[in-house]
Amino acid sequence: MSHQLHNSLVRILTADGDPVGVGFLAAENLILPCAHVIVQGSGSDETVHFDLPLLAPGESFSGRVSFRIESENSSTLLFL
Repeated sequence: MSHQLHNSLVRILTADGDPVGVGFLAAENLILPCAHVIVQGSGSDETVHFDLPLLAPGESFSGRVSFRIESENSSTLLFL
């Protein structure tokens, strides 16, 4: 796995800190996860908790859903 791809791994968490899925850091303030992972992690709240286990071990962050793309086959959320 390339160094850049390896460091872009984002782990989506529940509010209690339990991991529910992954996404990828696309830019400094942009994460690309699948929608079903966000729903599992945040429920109906638009606040998403996550960490960067390979880039910033031990730190956790949160962000808000800012854009949603939905299609028949998949859903993706982008958030800051």
